[in-house]
Formats: sequence, structure tokens, C-alpha cells
Amino acid sequence: MRCTRKSARSISAWQVFEPDEIFTEDEIESLLSDAERRIVVIFQHAVEFRRGRYIGTDNYIIGISHRVSELARHVSREVRNPIVDHSDIERSFGDVSRSHAKKQAMLIQTKLIAEALVLARSNANLWYDEATGIWQLAQSFIDEHEARHQVAKALKFDRRTEHGQVRSQRIARDRPAGVSVSLASGYIGI
Repeated sequence: MRCTRKSARSISAWQVFEPDEIFTEDEIESLLSDAERRIVVIFQHAVEFRRGRYIGTDNYIIGISHRVSELARHVSREVRNPIVDHSDIERSFGDVSRSHAKKQAMLIQTKLIAEALVLARSNANLWYDEATGIWQLAQSFIDEHEARHQVAKALKFDRRTEHGQVRSQRIARDRPAGVSVSLASGYIGI
């Protein structure tokens, strides 16, 4: 059930919301897909301190307890751009302080990440290795997300040839200001 600004409810400082109280089912599905992608990115960029230096782990995270909630909190802290923004909370509930909206957004984000982790665990794409104390993500799961990323990247239109060059390149290549790169390649000079 989603509130509009007209029917905004007041929220208390202790009240914690579920994602379905703020987002529609389609939005939740999209957010879970985004959470899965962010989980893969966090696993890909995880590092381990070994032999005096940091080494990339690629598909496992070390130093997190066996509880999914702990892994969800870790991933939620490591995510660079939030999955749920405080503006989503403010839009749904109207007059809410920004600090409270940020706390609610972080809690909802952690719940969504935990839900995506549980889903990945139930599909045998994520598991906790008791012997070594590490969370592992299946390489096939990472490859699947990487393939989706490559498809999305291929669909982007490259507009770099439509822009001008930076001053240092323009001076070094003796091109006039305002000439686009695509036209500049055939520029001979006057």
C-alpha cells in the first residue's frame, strides 16, 4: 500500500516499515533485481588482507558471520549509490525529517538486500563455508549478471564523437575551439 502526499501518514521515530508499505510489487521486483546486481558488484570488489597486502577475492567475502542479516548489513554499508533513497520515504510519507527518512531508507535497503541474499541462497548461488568462514557466490551467478551488464553496455549509444575536445588536446593537435572530434579528424588547418 503506497501513500500519496495527500494521504500521507505521520510516522513515529520507532516505526520501521516493510518495503511493500512504500513500493508497489513491480517496484519491489525492480529493487530486488538491483539489489542482486549490487551484491554481485560487492563480491567482485571484495578484498582480503594476506601476506601483507590486499588481494581481490572475486567471488567470496571473508570476515562476516554466518548470519544472512550480517552479510546484508555489510553489503548495504558497502553499496555506493543507495538502492532506496530518502526521497522515496519523504514522497510516501510527506512531512518527515530528513535524518529519519535516511534511517528508514537504509533499513528498507538492508531488508531488500537480505531478501535478495535469501533468494540467492535458496537457489544455491550463495552459501557460507563453515570450514573457512567465508561467504561464497557461485561463479555462474556472477557470469549471468556480467552477461546482462555487457548487453546493457552494448545498448548504450556512444556520443563522445559529438563533443569537443579538452583544451590541452585541442592545443596539442592544433585544432580551433568548438570543433567537434568527429569533424576535427578531417581538419587540415588554414
